[in-house]
Amino acid sequence: MGKCVVIIGQERSGTTMLAEIVNALGIPFHPKWEDPRVANPLSIMPVDVLNFDFQSYTPVSGYPESLFATYMDERKNDTWGWKVPRFMFFWRDLVKHIPNPRFVVITRNPYAIALSEMKFVKRANDMSLDEALRIVNRRQAIINDFIKHNNCLIVQYENFISKTRDEIQKVADYIEMKNNNKAIDIPKLI
Repeated sequence: MGKCVVIIGQERSGTTMLAEIVNALGIPFHPKWEDPRVANPLSIMPVDVLNFDFQSYTPVSGYPESLFATYMDERKNDTWGWKVPRFMFFWRDLVKHIPNPRFVVITRNPYAIALSEMKFVKRANDMSLDEALRIVNRRQAIINDFIKHNNCLIVQYENFISKTRDEIQKVADYIEMKNNNKAIDIPKLI
């Protein structure tokens, strides 16, 4: 049986950086994905799921759960990675379909996430810092709920900067991949 390494974290928390590290450790995210920073892909799920409006998703609809379940079942013998920050909004319905999951949760200073959103996310251009922090804190509450109910590794964005090798080794050990000490240039990833 394969395994699915699922990267979980808020937008602007370092999920792309973490996905690049996991990819460098040998976990493929997509056959065509050579550099996640180029297109910053959301995942390798079907386009129908990627284009789905997750904010208005309700468990009653059963969609995208049925599509997701089929997609995961087809990959139960593969080892691969998946990164969709919006996963946190509907994890209760989808987590049961992930074969042999390895959840890696990345956290980051809430002020840094809020400031990054205000700078880089179009919908946040006119947002005050207080409003951005309220949104960040709401998302973090959802992630905290996920952490309470699932076995996962929690890593911090800031530790990848200050303790790069230790953090990479921690991830490698958790996802059961050999760290060949391949040079991973963290400053290029941020």
